[in-house]
Amino acid sequence: MKRQSVKHNNRKLIIDFLRTQEEVSIAQIAKAVRVSVPTVKKVLDHYIQIGLVSLTGKGDSTLDGGKRPDLYCLNGSYGYVIALHVGPDFLYAAITDLKLHTIHSIHEPVLDSPSVDSVIDRLVEIARYFRDSKWAQDKTLVDVVIALPGIVNAYVGESVYSPHYPQWPNDYPFLREFAERFDMDVPIYMDGVNRLQAVAEMMIGQAKGKRNFLIVDAMEEGVGAGIVVEGSNIHGFNQLSGEIGHVIVDRQGPDCICGGRGCFEAAVSLKHIGSMIHDGYESHSSSALYIHSSPQDVTLADIFRHASTDSFARELLDRIATYFAIGVNNVLMIVDPELIILQGIYVDAGDGFIEMIRTKLGELSLPRVRRDLSIVYTDFGLERGGLGCRLFWRIPILWGNRIVQVNIPALRVGIYKEERMKRKSILLMALALLLLVSPVFAQGASEAKAAEPTTLGIAIRTLTNPYQANYKVGADMYGEIEGLPVVALTCEGSSEKQLNDVRALVARTNGNVVFMIDPNESPNVIPLARELDAAGVYWVSWWNKPEDVKVWDYKTWVSHISFDGISAGEFTAEKLFESFDYDGKIIALQGLLSNSIAQDRFTGLMNTLEKYPDVELVAYEAADWDRTIAYEKTRNMLVANPDIKGIWAANDNMALGALEALRAVGKAGQILVTGTDGTMEIYEAIKNGEAAATVYNDSTYQAGIGLAIALAAKNGEIDVAKLPKENRQFFAEATNVDITNVDEVIAGAAEYDFENLFGSFSRAMD
Repeated sequence: MKRQSVKHNNRKLIIDFLRTQEEVSIAQIAKAVRVSVPTVKKVLDHYIQIGLVSLTGKGDSTLDGGKRPDLYCLNGSYGYVIALHVGPDFLYAAITDLKLHTIHSIHEPVLDSPSVDSVIDRLVEIARYFRDSKWAQDKTLVDVVIALPGIVNAYVGESVYSPHYPQWPNDYPFLREFAERFDMDVPIYMDGVNRLQAVAEMMIGQAKGKRNFLIVDAMEEGVGAGIVVEGSNIHGFNQLSGEIGHVIVDRQGPDCICGGRGCFEAAVSLKHIGSMIHDGYESHSSSALYIHSSPQDVTLADIFRHASTDSFARELLDRIATYFAIGVNNVLMIVDPELIILQGIYVDAGDGFIEMIRTKLGELSLPRVRRDLSIVYTDFGLERGGLGCRLFWRIPILWGNRIVQVNIPALRVGIYKEERMKRKSILLMALALLLLVSPVFAQGASEAKAAEPTTLGIAIRTLTNPYQANYKVGADMYGEIEGLPVVALTCEGSSEKQLNDVRALVARTNGNVVFMIDPNESPNVIPLARELDAAGVYWVSWWNKPEDVKVWDYKTWVSHISFDGISAGEFTAEKLFESFDYDGKIIALQGLLSNSIAQDRFTGLMNTLEKYPDVELVAYEAADWDRTIAYEKTRNMLVANPDIKGIWAANDNMALGALEALRAVGKAGQILVTGTDGTMEIYEAIKNGEAAATVYNDSTYQAGIGLAIALAAKNGEIDVAKLPKENRQFFAEATNVDITNVDEVIAGAAEYDFENLFGSFSRAMD
């Protein structure tokens, strides 16, 4: 690593540690981040000079009476955070210092079904007001965090669907619109409010120190959850994780605002509770609920107050507890948390309500299985979503796989699109001139104008693997830039299906399509190449290709790109062996054996084994890139080889399956794993001391640049026949990741330049 990169990485490691501490000594920092004491001292001196860190005093002397150490802490007044929360019927905004002291806040109702544009404009107005305030003038704006209701795609910054604001368009680019209007060079993040509430609980609330929990927030009309698994906030492929409010708990229940019936949130809403109170009056008129109140005046608080002494109040609370138990039970069976935190209007229901829920959960599923599950009420008040926004800067930013960070100068998609539009305007002007002088050209242009837009197709293995799922993110990003439709084809491990799907899309578009393809198996490349050559369809492949098959033997196969699998296998093996001082036994998980990249990575492992005779590979299995298969294979190999010291895996997905097997037997952190791909889960495992290394291959970029190259060929911007061979088959640059740079890689906001078609070139492929 370059000297400047090492310096930057050390600074990042240390500041991330200080974010979570009160007062610490240099020795404590050095031990925690694995950096030398002199280096820590230099970094602290730098931060003190710019004002980000303060020297607070002296700590206690050592047991042997040694010198009292200096203590350091983050300087809370260095900068500030702007938190913006769009509620179901309100806006909340706050400006806070880095120690969570609220400098100023705004809470205002939302009236008259506002358009999404008007809400964004108001948020921008508030953010500018905070930014321009006298208090903020000499301070740094660290970030802006936005919490939205409804379904939110944090990966691309979209409001997917907002049931409380049905007038908003679906899949609206909320984050980008805000960023462009705010127009300031600052990180801006956005997520669903329940996930940000989970952030608050994890950082300073009931879930502090917990890695598996969920919050259940029941409001007057709405129920949502924030689900945290192994320290990661779960979003789901369609961003639906946490939408438990729309789990059906009573098929004959009340109508829901989503259009369904009997949803969890409708059943426990104040509206439905009011209906139950009204309907119960005739048969329970002597209930304590009605002694001093008419049915319409009875409140939820009255039910709580009388439940311990009044049978009807207890009956109502028991019915509500049943709804809660059914609503969360399926989630418990899937993610198996250690803690449930109840938030919202039921936090004053008392311990009896929690006990009702716990009892009913035990009756619903696996009643004979003992569960270590705690259910507690939150300590937070109404603005728990805003609190999560304010705390967001203190954690390593990237949940699940990746959360979009928008910096205005780094709006690569926006800038790139604008530049493309400028160039297209120039081309259109030239076209207009040609139309004036050439009737033949005019006729051809008319036909072209009438043609359908080119489809951007990607053919990949699956969308359940985070690495593969980011192919779709990259394709959609490039499709947005070009204004072209995107179709994602998944073969789910079937080479025959992949070929048939590609053939069908070519037919459906009459050949007006270009492809980025990650062939399911290396031999599958040949029929794909023949099919697309015959159809005159340009395409780019990634990863898999037989070594003796050459791209330049085909007219429309523009390029084959890969990452150096041998180097990746060698790097991860080296780091794994280093973790146990190059002396011990290991097991290995291979990828799909028909994939050339799986073979190359395993070759890298074998090359490194030859260098270290004291390291012994005692067993290896092919797990086909699959996490579940890797889990089972690892369990079996651990039984036969309990004394191993490391597990090498050919990709992150299999490494994570192996890690789950290690956790199941209590050996995670004692036996490290390695992978390749660079997914968020493996980054967290590296930070937690459970993984030694990975190699970051950016699949978002892979899809975008692959489509850009293919489209350029189709549009005549490049002549495939005249491309040098080094641009037809080549390796792209990858990033080796271990504990020394994992935080730097996590923090880096990717900037994608799809104009420089061969900018990722590392070296030619034979």
